Amino acid sequence: MLHLTVWRFILWCPAVSLQVEDAITEALENDNMQLQTMSGQKYVQLNPMFLDAVANWQKKLGTVDSVLATWTDVQKKWQALESIFVGSADIRVQLPDDSKRFDAINADYQVRSGSGCLLCMPADDCQ
Repeated sequence: MLHLTVWRFILWCPAVSLQVEDAITEALENDNMQLQTMSGQKYVQLNPMFLDAVANWQKKLGTVDSVLATWTDVQKKWQALESIFVGSADIRVQLPDDSKRFDAINADYQVRSGSGCLLCMPADDCQ
């Protein structure tokens, strides 16, 4: 069984950091390839129930892959901005409007990222 690694980026912060291992990405790709192969077989093509099940799983795996990619992309951007705006008082003085905007976005991100790890079965939640 594959697991996502979730850890606190900063101990006092509710935001969590998600680490997607290569094995997870490879498993998603392999499973999607197997589903594509299945969908092309005549036994699946001739049975609407199987065809629907395969299409449904392709959609679920695609959604999981997309969510993981988006989450890691946003996480990298947030970590870069967080180190700039939280780690430097000089930047906050030089860019007061941007600092205020980051503070609002940062608070929202921390809540959303902290609650996102409550999902136990991502494929079940992708319907």
